[in-house]
Amino acid sequence: MEVLRDQNWLLTVGTFLPMVGVLVMLFIPKADEELHKLVALATAVATLGVGIYTLTQFDFDQAGTLQFFADTEWIKVISSNYTIGLDGMSLPLYILSMVVTVLVMIYSWNHIPSPGNPKAFLSLMLILQTGMAGTFIVDGASAAISFCMRSAMPSNMVVPPDSTMLPYRSLRMSTSHFMIELYVVS
Repeated sequence: MEVLRDQNWLLTVGTFLPMVGVLVMLFIPKADEELHKLVALATAVATLGVGIYTLTQFDFDQAGTLQFFADTEWIKVISSNYTIGLDGMSLPLYILSMVVTVLVMIYSWNHIPSPGNPKAFLSLMLILQTGMAGTFIVDGASAAISFCMRSAMPSNMVVPPDSTMLPYRSLRMSTSHFMIELYVVS
């Protein structure tokens, strides 16, 4: 398979930048809700900025080729590699996940869901962003499943165990499993 390795740092930064925001939020007191909202929104906007830069650097003439490709040995004992790349099919999904995260942060500014814990909710949304972005850039079924499950866990933690919300939780899990099956089959 032909790959382009130019600027292979872009996908790693675009995927894991939300986790930097989560780490910053860990050190902010729970009572400082405005600062949590500001950090989460700034992190989501910065991540979208990296995504837009990635979009401008993408070579659309070679959309069928993995671009920004990185393949690094990760855990030698189990022969695990960190292999990422972006092609023309995953690019719109990668960018869309970033846009949706920014929109969620803007909407959540005055609409934090029950029980009203902005620190937890916004942290989970940033973790969800990392899982979604990672799902679209990884190369390999085991890594895709790992990122997909990372994106399923925060979304299920946000839904309260109230009986009226359980259908939404099962719908999210069904969607996550469908995404995993779709990716593994393709």
